[in-house]
Amino acid sequence: ENKGLKYLMSKYNFYPITVISLLSAREKELLLSRHVILCRDIIEYPHVLDKVGVDQKRKKRILKEIEELCYKYIEDKESN
Repeated sequence: ENKGLKYLMSKYNFYPITVISLLSAREKELLLSRHVILCRDIIEYPHVLDKVGVDQKRKKRILKEIEELCYKYIEDKESN
């Protein structure tokens, strides 16, 4: 069975912040410079979005996008 990067990302829920469509390239750079690499890092420490200048309205939308990505993974895994 192929256990490449895509498989590992979905199996262990290791989605990099670069997949978040609502973050600008600059915001991604700032997060990466703060060692925020994975989407779940943002879920665990949502205040990090404040540190890079994301306003509360966008913060809610970004968190929703991340949660949908992560929960989609959980739902897909449970249905198999």
